[in-house]
Amino acid sequence: MGDNVSAQSSAPVLSALFLTYNRVDLLAEAIASLRVALSAMTVETEVVVSDDASTGEHAAQLAALDADCLVSAKTNRGLGHNHNQGLRACRSDAILSIQDDWRFVGRRADLEAALAILAWDGEVGLVNLMPPPQPLPGEQRALPGGATYWVFDNDGQRRVRPCGARPYSDRPHLKRRAFVADLGPYREDLPMTRAELDFQRRVAEQRRWRVAWLTGARAFDHLGAERSFNPGSPLGRRMDKAVALPVVGPALQWARVGAKSVLRAAGLREDA
Repeated sequence: MGDNVSAQSSAPVLSALFLTYNRVDLLAEAIASLRVALSAMTVETEVVVSDDASTGEHAAQLAALDADCLVSAKTNRGLGHNHNQGLRACRSDAILSIQDDWRFVGRRADLEAALAILAWDGEVGLVNLMPPPQPLPGEQRALPGGATYWVFDNDGQRRVRPCGARPYSDRPHLKRRAFVADLGPYREDLPMTRAELDFQRRVAEQRRWRVAWLTGARAFDHLGAERSFNPGSPLGRRMDKAVALPVVGPALQWARVGAKSVLRAAGLREDA
């Protein structure tokens, strides 16, 4: 699975996969926020943490988290590798993918409805638990119990488009293992944003699977907008050190947050 692995033996129906790097404080809050809903579910669940070689106190505290499985890379290899090693560690056919800066604010019923969509609709490979940042074409469908969900169209265009222009997102979502197998692994030779856009393009090109959104669901809040300027990259790590400087640090942090706002306005980010 990963370079270093700790795990329990069980047969979960739902795997909650958290991706992390050097943000154990946010990760702990994210896991705690979801554990209440998971513990109330009638199906077996597991919490998996995939770590991209966190350093210092972050690495030391990972083992103390309330996780059922921890996979840790030996060296920092980027978001693509972190995705892939985490997905390999999950043992269920339904994987709830969450980055470490998202707090669960939804209901147990949101998770159960998302699982029900995958069980009912063989065309849906992924269910978003956050609304799309902009209206996207598709159609409304309903579960037998009456809950509705929106199924997005795949545009079929073989080109990269900005974040938010297509239904796939790295924001919290539930996906099938078969969807993951058919789409293939995340690119590990690309930086974070390009790896995500490449996967988004692959989802849009194929015709087997469609992406859905549980109508009305906004099950997560973002915890760390000011700390998510690509923390896994060398630039991100240098910025982390720079903003800690006593004199220039506050000005650099202000510029960092401003740069994120510009990127979001340009449609190149969707993490807030």
